[in-house]
Amino acid sequence: MENTKKEAKRRRLEGISSPSSQENSPGRLGGDSDSFKSPENQERKSKLVEHEKEKDFKIRQKTVVIRTR
Repeated sequence: MENTKKEAKRRRLEGISSPSSQENSPGRLGGDSDSFKSPENQERKSKLVEHEKEKDFKIRQKTVVIRTR
């Protein structure tokens, strides 16, 4: 019983819903599936990456401004 609780807590903390979900994840199946490679998803991913870069740049700018004051 104790091990089951610890295992459930570990899975929850690591974001694993169940032991079988690890086996069926795209990473375990040899990379991205075809549905992840669709043009719409690629465009969405590139926009997300661009947004993250802009966010990081703005954070760095604020940090530089704060340090120079």
